[in-house]
Amino acid sequence: MARGGRTLDGRAAAAQLALLNADRIALAEKAMPPWWYHVLLGLLLFVLTAGQELNDAWAQLAVLTAFFAGNYWLMWVQRRRTGMEVDGGRPGASRRAYYMWTAIGLAVFFAALVADQALDIRGALLVAGLVLGVGMALVSRWYSRRYVAGLAQGVVTAVAPRFDAVIHPPPRLQVCGLLAAVDLMDFPVVRDALGLSDSVLSEHVQQLEEASYVRVHRVPRASRLRASLALTAAGRAAFDAHVAELRRITGG
Repeated sequence: MARGGRTLDGRAAAAQLALLNADRIALAEKAMPPWWYHVLLGLLLFVLTAGQELNDAWAQLAVLTAFFAGNYWLMWVQRRRTGMEVDGGRPGASRRAYYMWTAIGLAVFFAALVADQALDIRGALLVAGLVLGVGMALVSRWYSRRYVAGLAQGVVTAVAPRFDAVIHPPPRLQVCGLLAAVDLMDFPVVRDALGLSDSVLSEHVQQLEEASYVRVHRVPRASRLRASLALTAAGRAAFDAHVAELRRITGG
């Protein structure tokens, strides 16, 4: 089948889909946070909530500072460990669960605050802290497992199929496939995942950037620039449509 000056048959399309799925399975193995990450998230939320029992403003400020500093440290550790960022509010059932948990957490917190401040029920915030801390650890672990399971299931899209000549070359298709699964990924992580040299990957990224499919974030680090890659909305739409075309050709 000829599209845009390229020949794409069922066997080639199936090979490209298999390549994308293999990349995502490898990514899934790396993306899962360790167990202590979820425990510390729960502990931080417990400290923040239970700390509101303290009547001293400076103590409460210290608790708030510890909460944000601890969350920042956890995000930094996870970013250094995996070289990528994943937002909790990603599309689909996971995002609905994420927002639902946020709403429930805020409701429990403010109910306990009212019980403590207005009704003078001592220990309400401590109990709420325990509930929220355990809940946070469990929800975080659940979300991570769901996200990783979604990666391992492979690339599935539900959009109109459309061949894209820019994305079609395997290295660019793989770059888009990796970036479609995350919000941000460091250049070296993409390079190592695909087994490409810096120069070859840079050429392909430049082609995707010129097509407005990929955005490159360059941040000074020591005496060098650290580059991270993100798929744009246009890039995500083009990738999804191209994958849908591959699946159409293979009859998947």
